[in-house]
Amino acid sequence: MNKVPEEVLQWIFQIFCCNDEDERTHDSLHLRRLCSIDRRWRLASITHRPLWTTLPRIDFNDKKIEHMRRAVTGVQLYLSRSGSLPISFAFLASKRPGSTLRRAEQKADPAWVLLKLLIEQSHRWDRVVLKLPSFGLDHLRESLKGPLPFLSSLDIAFISSSVGDTWDRGRGLDALCSAPHLRKVACDSVYGYAAGSFSELPLLQLEEFKTISYTDDGRAYVDLLSSSSAQLRSVHCASFDFISIPTSPSTFLPNLTFLKLRAYQFISDIASHLQTLTLPSLLHLEVLSMNPETIATDRMYTSIRTLLRQSECSLEHLGFSSEASNAPALADILALSPNLVELDIDLPGVDCLQVLTIDRSPSFPRPNEALRTLIFRWESILPWVATAEERQSFVDMLKSRYAYSDQTPQEVIFVYPSETTMLQDLPSRVGNASFDDHVLGKQAWTETNVWIRFLFTTRYHSMKDWVNPWLFKKFDRLMRDLEEYIDLKDGAMGTHKLMAYGLPTFLRIVGEMGGGTIPGDRIFHFRSRAKKLLATWRPLLLRDARRYRWCHYTRGAVSLKWGVRGMGREMTEEELWNEVVGIEAEPKARNYPLLTNWRS
Repeated sequence: MNKVPEEVLQWIFQIFCCNDEDERTHDSLHLRRLCSIDRRWRLASITHRPLWTTLPRIDFNDKKIEHMRRAVTGVQLYLSRSGSLPISFAFLASKRPGSTLRRAEQKADPAWVLLKLLIEQSHRWDRVVLKLPSFGLDHLRESLKGPLPFLSSLDIAFISSSVGDTWDRGRGLDALCSAPHLRKVACDSVYGYAAGSFSELPLLQLEEFKTISYTDDGRAYVDLLSSSSAQLRSVHCASFDFISIPTSPSTFLPNLTFLKLRAYQFISDIASHLQTLTLPSLLHLEVLSMNPETIATDRMYTSIRTLLRQSECSLEHLGFSSEASNAPALADILALSPNLVELDIDLPGVDCLQVLTIDRSPSFPRPNEALRTLIFRWESILPWVATAEERQSFVDMLKSRYAYSDQTPQEVIFVYPSETTMLQDLPSRVGNASFDDHVLGKQAWTETNVWIRFLFTTRYHSMKDWVNPWLFKKFDRLMRDLEEYIDLKDGAMGTHKLMAYGLPTFLRIVGEMGGGTIPGDRIFHFRSRAKKLLATWRPLLLRDARRYRWCHYTRGAVSLKWGVRGMGREMTEEELWNEVVGIEAEPKARNYPLLTNWRS
């Protein structure tokens, strides 16, 4: 290596320190190691300025002062060694207690010091992530001066106290308006920003736009579509109440591939708005609400059908909320999108379930066999009052699509407003059915009280709970029922019903809870008993999970999965076990608990 020219050595260093050429992610640990090899490598590293243009991740959340001061020193080093080249960084300090500090104390806070240092270098910003403390937005607005000639991507978030009574309704992020190369904008606020916050941004040049707010009411979406930017490729707008919609009779966005509109409730006529859009490149469409009753009747079905017909696009992902279902419109939507991979809708009626059912006879057309994932939502806190015909149609549809799969992972996700609502409803409806081509067989089972299970795992107990013998007895009774009445010594005993009712996940959560979190645990040893019981069940659970499995996640999300192959290989035993006990894989392909959140 001593004879390698310095330019070649620096090129190798550049590849070594950047994990992904597209995202240009940076590994500061590798860079420090390069500088410590010998004098020649250190000199080659220090003098190659592109190595120092991506700052180490700056995370000040829940960090000690000493750690933050070292971070300030490290950033200063990177800024000096990168010269005048554009810089990229992520500044995370949203949990800093700035709102409780006096102005003088704020200025002494390392987060303030570093933010001030970064703002002084704003003319060099390229890709920037700002998760601001409570004083951060005001400081940004007061100090940030344009132009920003290199800024290409901005991801900004600020907390509630950033936008109080003193919020200037005429100003928002207009300090960023002089950014000729800005292509990506993402903004997340707990309590919102003024309608004019985005009006001064160069909307015509944006390619990706994301905004999440409680009080924006959809006005950012109106501003964006009013610009009719031909460059737009991705739009994600979420607001608690979606009141405003564009008034233009028609909007043509030729390059838009991703459109996601989410709200707690759509107060505007969102169904009519969809009929005004022409999106020939669209692949991903979501229009989801936590309160589908605000979307009248079945108009979402017919509006999406109109959108697909006039756009002549074929979707790969479709999700929408609707008060009622429309089987003919759903059949047309499926025919217009033969490559649809994921469908996310409110639990439909029998007619729509029959549309989704595949007849295995050779002469029958098989609609959308590419459909790997179905998501069914039940937004009411009341149970799903299903007739016997509805339950049977539901089981028949799932078996027709997935019971004869080629072992490629496929799933049906059920989303409820809460875990208790789900446990009181879904398992009793479909937990006794077999979802493959085998009979369910004799099942290990005993009734458990859903409310006692909730009290078992909640982290919020009153003072009375800790001295309540009645509660101790209920907890012990539940554990004894699982220990005594579920005999898995019989190897022929099935466990699918245990999975359907989420008992493996329940035992895993109890076993992982910390000491002093379950009333009566010191006497009855609930945590250790849960671990032991789950270990006893493990072999038979894994055996049955290879056929199909129920995976219970928190906040009312449940996944019914088939297939044990993916990414060109078979799942390991540990990966399969994690699904059985409700542990999400890393990196997460999907965050199941967030399916219940309008902000996601």
